[in-house]
Amino acid sequence: MYMDKGFEILQEIRQEDEGIACFTTANNPYNQWFFLVPQGVEKERLNISGCIEETLHRLIDNDYTDDEIYFVLGTKRVDTLEEADDEEVTYIDLDYVIPDLLMTVDLM
Repeated sequence: MYMDKGFEILQEIRQEDEGIACFTTANNPYNQWFFLVPQGVEKERLNISGCIEETLHRLIDNDYTDDEIYFVLGTKRVDTLEEADDEEVTYIDLDYVIPDLLMTVDLM
């Protein structure tokens, strides 16, 4: 399923000094999405948006498709910034958004 595929993709690009965190969104709290984090970081000190953006760039740099990036981060690409200018959209970078608000974040 999506969760398994996303986790597997992250395992392929994860470095030894990195861990994995997961998040859920407000409108879909049953699906988990994943991102890379520095190994041993405390949840309270985690730069969530920076880690999600870094994960996006790592996926793009490793030639993953938009569909594969979706499996990891739950993102979609928008054509205009106006589409991303919504209270219930989390903008990442390079026209990628998470089409919802983050609800929970957990270190794995």
